[in-house]
Amino acid sequence: MNTFLSSVALIGILFNASSTIPVEKEEEPALIMPATNPKIAGDLITRYERYKSLFSPEESNLEDEDSDTHIVIEKGEAEVTAYSSTPDQTDNDPFIMASGKHVYDGAIATNFLPFGTKVRFPEVYGDKVFTVEDRMHRRFSERMDIWMETRREAEIFGIKKIRYEVVEIIESNTEKIAMN
Repeated sequence: MNTFLSSVALIGILFNASSTIPVEKEEEPALIMPATNPKIAGDLITRYERYKSLFSPEESNLEDEDSDTHIVIEKGEAEVTAYSSTPDQTDNDPFIMASGKHVYDGAIATNFLPFGTKVRFPEVYGDKVFTVEDRMHRRFSERMDIWMETRREAEIFGIKKIRYEVVEIIESNTEKIAMN
């Protein structure tokens, strides 16, 4: 009996259905399955729990297998500030970054890394990955600037000397399978 049939039978048991549950297969005649037999009910619950654990991230390692892997390419330390989309902190189009993209959470500005470079600040942001999308005034050639939604957030962030990591993201196993 396949897991779909087990799930259907279990639903009948859980909702106190009648004593039999008609189940149809495509190429076989209809089956009548007694739902009140304790041995069958127990077996169905056990199968259902095993089936459920295959797809439950809490009970399996699927979540770890599907997460992206980061390879650290370079490490360094830089002065890091924050900015928001206000005209006095940007050019005449405050919501468009130098890369041509619209501002978003996770975008950073810096002059010493190419556009599209992936950067982490593990001591402050853990595994969050930022992307270089903007540039700064040339007098800040060794600084990084994190885009924030409000001016207040940027002011609270201030200026900090932070360790950073330039990372390369290796696609997850799920993406590799989907691409093949």
